[in-house]
Parts: sequence; C-alpha cells; structure tokens
Amino acid sequence: MHLFRRRSGVTVLVLRAADLITAADARTCCAQIEAVAARSRIITLDEAIRGLSREDRAVDHSVVITVDEGTAAFADIVMPALVGLHVPVALYLTTQLVEQQRARQSTGSPMCWTSIAEALTTGLFTLGSHGHTGATLARASSTSASGEINRSIELIATRTGRTPAHFAYPRAMAGSPEAREIVREHFHSAMVGKGRSNPVGRTDIYRLVRFAIGRPRRGSAPWSGALDASSR
Repeated sequence: MHLFRRRSGVTVLVLRAADLITAADARTCCAQIEAVAARSRIITLDEAIRGLSREDRAVDHSVVITVDEGTAAFADIVMPALVGLHVPVALYLTTQLVEQQRARQSTGSPMCWTSIAEALTTGLFTLGSHGHTGATLARASSTSASGEINRSIELIATRTGRTPAHFAYPRAMAGSPEAREIVREHFHSAMVGKGRSNPVGRTDIYRLVRFAIGRPRRGSAPWSGALDASSR
C-alpha cells in the first residue's frame, strides 16, 4: 500500500476538463476522489479562504477539490458520486462554453445550466468564474479584462441566481496589473499558478496555487504526488 504524509497548508487539487471527456475518464475520476476522501480532510473553498486569510491553523493539512469548466461526463457520472461521498467541490465555469453549449475537441461537451442548477441544490458546489471565453488575461487591458470578467459574472448570476465569489485565471497564468486589480475588486480569491500547497500564514489568497491532476500513471496511487510530502 502506498504510504504518504499529508502536506502542511491547504492543497488544492484541480480536475481539468481535458481529463474528463469520456465516461471512462469520469469513472477514473470517481475512484480518485474516493481515495482522496478516504485519507484526507476535504474542506470547502470558502473554509480554506477564511482559514488562510485569518492564518488559522485549523485548515492545515486539508484538501480542496476544484473543477475547471465542467464537462457533460463530469455532470453525468462524477457529480452523483460526489454527492454520495458528500465531498464539496468548487466549479470554475467558462461561461461561453456553457451558454453556447460549445464542444471542443480538447475538452469535449460542456455541462449545461440545468446540471449546474441541480448541483447547487446539493449544497456541495461552489461556483466560481474561469472567465467568459477562457482567454488568458496576461496582457489584457482594463477594458478587455473587465468585459471578460463581467460577462462571466453576469451570466452566472442570471442563470443560477448566484454571484461567483472566486476566480481561476485561465491556463494558470497571472493577469496583467489591470486584470489583477479587477479580479480583486470582484472576487474573494483567485487561483493563478501551479504548485503543491498553500501554506498557512504565507499565502496570498489572490495567488493560490493548484496541483493539476491528470490520468494517473501506471503503478501510482491516485493523486499521491499531490499529497505526499516526501515527493517535493
């Protein structure tokens, strides 16, 4: 059996749309989540943000699970499993894909607003924004960043009745100074980079890092690299 030590701080795991295209992908994801839930304390994104903001050691060694975009396979297979396990998840929506039901070869078919509304009734899902088109904001002007972010907020609020409080920069790329200012004005937190953990007392909640999870390698325990302190 794979042995591991939990990482200090808050570890944020992200399930990418590219790894949740098919039913087989989704079933693998379910097994991974079940394994993590069995050995880790999973908390909501809001709990993590409050703890990190207050430098509260109660969130140390905890895990937050996030999903980018959200695919139809995720909605059909993974969501019911999450509800059964009572696992909270933060879902960052690329609103144009959902609104136009635009399938992409790299990420498959998106989930629909009806599925998102059903998820919200469980009380386990936190909605966040991944921008409207998913374009990077690294060189965005104030006008373009505002349009991208505000359109996303508007659609989520109109379709779900919820105003998103959290943001994930597309492709984990930090925005321009203008974009970063707009993000801070509209959201309580932002995911921006790739990393293993967000230490209590040393984390900017607008520069949170996540560990991107792909299909597990042969012979490895699901997500063991993200949680194993010895694998630094």
